Amino acid sequence: MTQPTIPDFIVIDDDNVNNLICTKMLQLLIPGCTIEVFTQPMPALQHIATRYAHDGKNFVVFLDIDMPVTNGWETLTDLANLPQQVQQQMKVIVLTSSDDDDDRNRAEKSPMVTAFISKPLSQAKLKEHFPDIVLS
Repeated sequence: MTQPTIPDFIVIDDDNVNNLICTKMLQLLIPGCTIEVFTQPMPALQHIATRYAHDGKNFVVFLDIDMPVTNGWETLTDLANLPQQVQQQMKVIVLTSSDDDDDRNRAEKSPMVTAFISKPLSQAKLKEHFPDIVLS
């Protein structure tokens, strides 16, 4: 039986506590995974455009909605403007403290978003979205 491929993980959130929680949960439950954390969307977008333009590696973006300067919705638009090849490698999960139904509906309507998760990231939430790679 072949092992499932582990994607890279990119966290885009201005909240350092959340970033620490995400990093620790991913390291604990998906040992050996690659995690990049960005507190501002623009460097993250530049990293994604450069890193994933040619290698075909799948990656997951955990994206916060409520951020200063460039919010998650604007970042989602920028992600949608990346080359099609990069978009095909990408899975976007909105990870937010927002409990606003409008935010949830907007995320669910976006073809870029595969899930809407309330903070904090937990073992159960990771297991639900990545059942093949999360350690039990």
